[in-house]
Amino acid sequence: MESKPSLVRTSVSWIGCLLALAGCPVDSADLSASLKAECVPEGAALPDGAWVCPDSKIVECDTALADQAHTLYVRESEGFSCEDQTLSLSTASGSLTVGTHAITVENAEGDAVCSAELTVEDTHAPQLEAQTIALWPPNHKFHDIAIEDCVHVSDACDSDLTAEFIWASSDEPVDSIGDGHHAPDIQFEDCQHLSLRSERQGPENGRVYKLGVRVVDGSGNAAEGVCSVVVAHDQSGKLKGDRALAGEEAYRLVFDGSDGSASCDGRPDEGEAGSPDVDADGDADLTPTPD
Repeated sequence: MESKPSLVRTSVSWIGCLLALAGCPVDSADLSASLKAECVPEGAALPDGAWVCPDSKIVECDTALADQAHTLYVRESEGFSCEDQTLSLSTASGSLTVGTHAITVENAEGDAVCSAELTVEDTHAPQLEAQTIALWPPNHKFHDIAIEDCVHVSDACDSDLTAEFIWASSDEPVDSIGDGHHAPDIQFEDCQHLSLRSERQGPENGRVYKLGVRVVDGSGNAAEGVCSVVVAHDQSGKLKGDRALAGEEAYRLVFDGSDGSASCDGRPDEGEAGSPDVDADGDADLTPTPD
């Protein structure tokens, strides 16, 4: 591949649960810090919404991992007195990850007093922060762009994040006046990597590529974002207008697998990486933007 021009990005640090193609660790709460058992004497009042054994309970994952403990109340009954009782909780998993957990309340001798189910859900989509990348000089060379260059991602508690490019566009035609007559300008490497040509039309205001990204967590919650890759008209670093940043596209490539390459939708194991079809003239198979 051709040599690459310089790449300037705003930042490469991550926020919260770090996005990596292999996932990121969940800081699962220690069971003793997340749950506690409390015996309730006969006739005593319970707080509104109290979780009483053997009832089941559903909590959001970020709540399950919070510092504040969830209390499982055990009522005093015939044959079971709260007097001098020391209760503890156990679960086979040992920590509160997403899923359903059987919670057992035990007395000081280790005997089971009762059991309940706690379901930890993740219903919140990952949060994306789009980045702006600058390419310079406009010397017609390709530059590799990775997912981590394009967006920063945070997730409350999920360890299984998948991020992929789902489309790419340019506000300038693939080959037009004053751009050096090179094609294609957007090259698909795989769902996490693209190559963009560092060039722009001399008579125009500078080029802006836009890259669409979808991130899906292990519970199927999805979020989408768009980052911009700018090839400025000159070294002032500014576009001579706002046509491109306003969203006007000359063409768009959609990585949906319709051309025989990988289908990139942010979900894992959806085919293997490939490249967009190229016709006999060497031009990419482009999806034009409707007028």
